Amino acid sequence: MKRGDVVLVSGKGDYGKSRPAIVVQADYLAEHLGSVTVVPFTSDLSNDISIRFLVEPHPSNGLRERSQAMVDKIQTYPREKVFGPIGTLEPEQMMQIERALITFLQLASSLLAGPSTIPSISQGATP
Repeated sequence: MKRGDVVLVSGKGDYGKSRPAIVVQADYLAEHLGSVTVVPFTSDLSNDISIRFLVEPHPSNGLRERSQAMVDKIQTYPREKVFGPIGTLEPEQMMQIERALITFLQLASSLLAGPSTIPSISQGATP
């Protein structure tokens, strides 16, 4: 499982049905964490395209119907609740998801501020 893969996630509550989602966490964290951070898809299409990116079904992505990536519903699941991958997004689609994440989380100002002082896993930080 790697960034950009389309997987199936199973949760509880209002968003409890099994649904496709895009892995958005860094690949190098996969071996260190017991969880996977994803952006879930919905087939209930919204008009707010600025934060919900439309993806057409295609054999390469594993989707069965037109779906929107719900960037406003980022979720982290225990690894045992994530199945697949069932497909992969195209690099251009993943770039659009990343741009939507930057907008939704207001990360642009942080990115422009300079290098991060947060140590990486490889520098000895613990997840």
